Amino acid sequence: MHSGKPAIVKQLPERLVKGELEPFCRDFAALLCAERPRLVLDFSRVQEIDRFGAETLLAWLKHALKANGDIKLAALAGAPELILELTGVGRVFEAYPTVFEAVQSFHGYPNDARPVDEFWPAAEEHAGYGLRIAN
Repeated sequence: MHSGKPAIVKQLPERLVKGELEPFCRDFAALLCAERPRLVLDFSRVQEIDRFGAETLLAWLKHALKANGDIKLAALAGAPELILELTGVGRVFEAYPTVFEAVQSFHGYPNDARPVDEFWPAAEEHAGYGLRIAN
């Protein structure tokens, strides 16, 4: 559902590693303190990430979710993508090939999405089984 609040895109530094991430964290903290933060992390410049960086991403996501917000990843590729996959951290984030797609994901269905009843005409009948059907 679109709340009208724009998503904020934050370009990540080349290295998400202990000892180099702290200055970025101080700047990023203000964004996390916003009401319902909607953040897109642009990985296009990231070349290296270590365990500290992966754990920091998880801490940011936890904070955003507690504030009824979300963080999505964009342009994740190469070694950083592999590290997040191997550590399991990548499974808890929604990731998109481009920043544009990540931002669009905050605004409901993508342009090529079709209503649920087009795939499952009987969906209305099953609304009582935990499905929420938007009108």
